[in-house]
This record gives sequence, structure tokens and C-alpha cells, in this order.
Amino acid sequence: GWWAAAPARRLARRMEETGAADVEADGVRDPQLRWDDHYEFNEEGRYCYCGEDRKLGEVAVQCSVCMQWFHARCTSAPVVKELSPLQRNYTFVCSNCAITGCEYCALCDNSWKNVAETAIANLALNEAGDALELEGKRTKRFRVKEDIIAWVVPRFDSLARGRELHKLLDQSALEKCVHNGINSDMFDVDQEKRVGLARPDQFSLRPIGGLKGAGSAT
Repeated sequence: GWWAAAPARRLARRMEETGAADVEADGVRDPQLRWDDHYEFNEEGRYCYCGEDRKLGEVAVQCSVCMQWFHARCTSAPVVKELSPLQRNYTFVCSNCAITGCEYCALCDNSWKNVAETAIANLALNEAGDALELEGKRTKRFRVKEDIIAWVVPRFDSLARGRELHKLLDQSALEKCVHNGINSDMFDVDQEKRVGLARPDQFSLRPIGGLKGAGSAT
């Protein structure tokens, strides 16, 4: 059985009743696992219902209650099957934590900034899918239209929820975003206007949705 199913479900109910998606989940996390500071990977390499390891580049979702990560292949929620690796605009509650005992997953709106970040991170994955390829302290750079937008388009409905496709294709919305100086802390742009992630060490895997799937694009 799950090591803390009952406490987790009580917490989930309290979070739903209060709308407090940021309620601290201490006490429902596996005390035997040693996590990094961001709750993205643990030293034991033990995740999901199956207890197996996971790679950076495979689709996985984090439960908003117990903070554990779950392989897409091990989940039954249909929305999870729509996600791309490293995608963050979702809310997921595992079956161990869900009040009903059934998984919950919903997409939330995403921003152009987060869409671009996810696309670049995927393009920068190494062949093994376990790390981003770096050039110095930044990732490799990619062409906006030929590489980044081309990667986004077939994944648009899920990844860019809340955005409009015509703004991506006809109004250069994503291109304007990555070239905007206000986003220079995230994007590294060279003279040929190719774009990479400026600080991949700050790249987060954590979902941006709250417990109820609410998330506003900025």
C-alpha cells in the first residue's frame, strides 16, 4: 500500500476546500527518499507507482499533494498522454492522493515564455535524454522559426493552452517574446538571432498549475 495515502487524501480535501494550492505537504512525503532542494529528483532514483527511476527527457508528472513524480506510461489520466517531455502547464494528483482514488490531471494556460522555454529545453536534450547539452553555461542555440516554432506547432493545443495559433504563425508572438530584453534572464540570443536558455541551471521541472488546474499566463 501507499506509505501515506490517508494523510495525503486529507490534505487534498483541505486544499480543495480552501483553494490553497500552495499548502505545505510535509507529512505526506516518503521520509525514506532524499530529494534535491527543488523536489525534482531523489538520490534513490525511486519514483512513481512502479518505484523505478526516470530520465529528464521522458514525460513525467508531479503530484501536487505528495510531490512524487509519475511516469506517463504508468498513469491513466488521458491528459497526461497529451503532454510533452518537460511540459509544466498542468495540475496532477496521483491516485494515492486523490480523494476519489482516481488520478486527476488538467491543463492550465501557458505563457509564450514558458512555451519557448519548454521547446528549447527539449531541443537541447542530449541523445540519451538524461541531460541538456550545454555550450559553456548556456544551452545550445536554435533558430526560432525553423527549430523552436517547428517543434511547438504539432504540440500546440496542449503546450500552448490559452494562446492562439495565428499569433504564433502570423504575428511572431513567440519570436517577440524570446527577443524581448525583459526576458534576457531566461533566453540567450546570438547575433544570428538563434536562441538558447541562458541559465539552464535555473530551469524548473515543477508544474505551474495549482491543485484546481488554475494558472494564469503572463
